[in-house]
Amino acid sequence: MLFFARLLEQARQAGVVEEMREGEVRWLRFQDDFKGLDRGTVVLDDRVVFAYPHIPRLTSLVGGIRRFLKGPFFVEEKIDGFNVRVVFHGGRLLAFTRGGYLCPFTMDRLPDFLRPEFFEDYRDAVLIVEVAGPENPYIEVAPPNIPEDIQVYALDVMEEDAFWDPARRYEVFSAYGFQQPRRWGPFHPGAPAKVLEVLRLLDREAIEGMVLKEPVAVMGHRAYKYYTPRATLRDLAVDSDLLFELPPEFFVSRVQRLAIALAELGKTPDDEFFRDLGRSLLEGLFTVIRQYPRRRSIAHRLSIRVHDERTVERLLQHFSRSRVVRVRVLDQRVGEDGLLHVTLEKTYVRATSVLNDWMKGSTLIE
Repeated sequence: MLFFARLLEQARQAGVVEEMREGEVRWLRFQDDFKGLDRGTVVLDDRVVFAYPHIPRLTSLVGGIRRFLKGPFFVEEKIDGFNVRVVFHGGRLLAFTRGGYLCPFTMDRLPDFLRPEFFEDYRDAVLIVEVAGPENPYIEVAPPNIPEDIQVYALDVMEEDAFWDPARRYEVFSAYGFQQPRRWGPFHPGAPAKVLEVLRLLDREAIEGMVLKEPVAVMGHRAYKYYTPRATLRDLAVDSDLLFELPPEFFVSRVQRLAIALAELGKTPDDEFFRDLGRSLLEGLFTVIRQYPRRRSIAHRLSIRVHDERTVERLLQHFSRSRVVRVRVLDQRVGEDGLLHVTLEKTYVRATSVLNDWMKGSTLIE
């Protein structure tokens, strides 16, 4: 800890560490990467909650398996949601976003899905979960098997900066009744055809993709992800009205991975698929432009369910830090399930600004 204390002091002097407080919870948040510590790392008193690492994407499933995986590995269903780290601290469950902020929405709903006994038995554990479903405040796509509200999936456990071995994690999660992504394996790197069969299954079901996890000594596992063609097409459609904001690489890389995945699955796009691709890229953007005289903004409506009305206030405060979106409440009511059903409007600030500039007439040098 002496080494980390020195590193933390250096980070403070460099202006990388931000002091945070929400209610009685105080913590330090790393705003940027610093000397091996990733952005989003959190310090709670004398406890370090390391950032959850981004999982690299394989450009080719077969090529990537042969190149990067050395021994038996598992395949897990990739859940289309948002990721938080859950810890037990100060007598309560805390949920930190990738950026190192507390997520009021997740903390409101965690008791519906997690047994606290896990944290009594594994006090040093950082539980990594994915929150997915059509009624969440962050992303507008959801797994096709979740028709309403949300579900919470237990993905990983970190102790300090190392993961649990996958086999141990599967067993412990089952014992506590945690919902987990589906899994297959173990597979061997010399037999990628079996993994392609899993990919075909996930593509038929319009699942986002897969995560390949190879048990590795010390680190716990080595992980890579890969996406299905159908989910990639859906992502393009959902985000096409944000072409004024997202960089061109966002869309180009998805078309590239779509083409490679189709080839690996032995699929030849037909005229209907090409029409679907064109519609995915253009329909949302065209709708925004057509509605411009009436709306003059790029905004999405979304809904959430929470237990406590104060969660809504905290969520709006959480979004107020963002330079990307503005969020306001349109409606709220108590549903038959006893939860507060809230309708929000999320306006994309930069995309709206660029749209207004273009529609009022501007010039470009190309």
